[in-house]
Amino acid sequence: LKLLVKVVGVYPPGSIVRLSNDQIGMVLSVNTNRLLYPNILIYDAEVPRAEAPIIDLEQLELTITGVIKPDKLPERVYEYLNPRSRISYYFESTKDNGYL
Repeated sequence: LKLLVKVVGVYPPGSIVRLSNDQIGMVLSVNTNRLLYPNILIYDAEVPRAEAPIIDLEQLELTITGVIKPDKLPERVYEYLNPRSRISYYFESTKDNGYL
């Protein structure tokens, strides 16, 4: 279970979250060294979707205060973040574990 959490994270990629500064974003990738500080794509109505900022929570000293179900988002926010189209998983091995 620990390995699964380390790979997928506490907040798996695609999770829609509210931040401590009240911004809404989507988890893009897991910080395997600091599981509570993933990289987040931020919703910003003033910025075109293709230029949406991606932030590192650890660097900005922000935290996740809650998870939002995608179906509870306003349609414009859901379309901007578009969780189904932006997520892909990859696995990185730091040592030869003999499985491959």
